[in-house]
Amino acid sequence: YRTARRELRQNKEKYGDVHTVHVFVCEHWSQTIAGTWRDDPVISGGYFADGGSHQVDAAFFITGERPTRLRATVDRRDRKVVIQTRVEAKLTGGITLFAHFVGDAHQWREDIIFHGTRGDVVLKNGQEIERWHTDAMGRILDGEEGTSPNRAFVDTLSARQSGRHLEFDSPISTGRTMMKWTDAVLQSAAKDDWVDIDR
Repeated sequence: YRTARRELRQNKEKYGDVHTVHVFVCEHWSQTIAGTWRDDPVISGGYFADGGSHQVDAAFFITGERPTRLRATVDRRDRKVVIQTRVEAKLTGGITLFAHFVGDAHQWREDIIFHGTRGDVVLKNGQEIERWHTDAMGRILDGEEGTSPNRAFVDTLSARQSGRHLEFDSPISTGRTMMKWTDAVLQSAAKDDWVDIDR
């Protein structure tokens, strides 16, 4: 995610302005949730909130933009919670984000594509990152240094015990943004209309 952010920000001449982001996430999820909190509509937002929120959050982190309004449709696929979700969202900076979440697939896949006026950045399954220009693909191999969620958790506990303060790429405000996103998706689906998101 840091590498994609660097590519789009520091090499803007290669990509131009990002105008569209596509997020596609699918997983063998609904088949595994019976009897768990994930299958309880009182506390679970469904697959898009559980498995798909991370990629949407990554899209916001990479672009530096936030959602302002969205329209969503959902399908419970004969389950208690939302299994499939489709979202069209307007972000600050004039970007349109399309997201599709399929929680009853037979594979795991997470793709995020950033379409710019001169080129694209493609993240595949959190493992590969590519740049595309006029049908020519190149792998991006000079990745940014980063940390894993597990390492960040341990570092946080260690810092708290020693009284130190750590700065993170994803501050607590990220959680509030994602809560507003989740609420807006569910409201939009219920109303079958666009919903504005209070920033």
